[in-house]
Amino acid sequence: MPIETMTSKRETSQSGRSQSHTRKLIDGFESSRANTLSKLMSFERMAEDMNSSEDVDLEDVEALRTSLSGAWSYYVASQQLAIELGNRTPHFNLPLDLIKESYSRVVQHSLSDQSRNVGCLILNKMKEDGLIAAFADTYARRPEMWEGEQIGLDTVPCLASHLETEWNAAVESILEYWNRQTA
Repeated sequence: MPIETMTSKRETSQSGRSQSHTRKLIDGFESSRANTLSKLMSFERMAEDMNSSEDVDLEDVEALRTSLSGAWSYYVASQQLAIELGNRTPHFNLPLDLIKESYSRVVQHSLSDQSRNVGCLILNKMKEDGLIAAFADTYARRPEMWEGEQIGLDTVPCLASHLETEWNAAVESILEYWNRQTA
């Protein structure tokens, strides 16, 4: 058998395996099996490994990128990000309207297309735009936060500070997790 034929068969076999693995990853993204932070990070690492592989074609890379972006968007839209943040706040869950506001700012920003990880962009946007402090102050002033108690002028800033500290800790916890996973 000529060498050219053997090389061609080997390349076809490697390409077939690569496409099969790529397809499995994409199926995982699209079937929402990747709907936890750790699972998405695991899929993201696999996708990065495949992107750096020599036997993956550009079409597969773009398909992976699109699917992973969709999986991260689903993670946010299905409120999994809110749930994971809530698991990291001992007393006051981070409000959904804070996540929604951050998300709307992310999608308006032109650089949002450059990253697949919408969740990370949202959390960074909260920090960059000072949204956590602003929402903490707004929430501290809401009567339902005080359950009918009379509030003094000094108590609102105290609660706002507590909310801000707790919410910042939750956001930092997830961002640190992402940084450890991608390092």
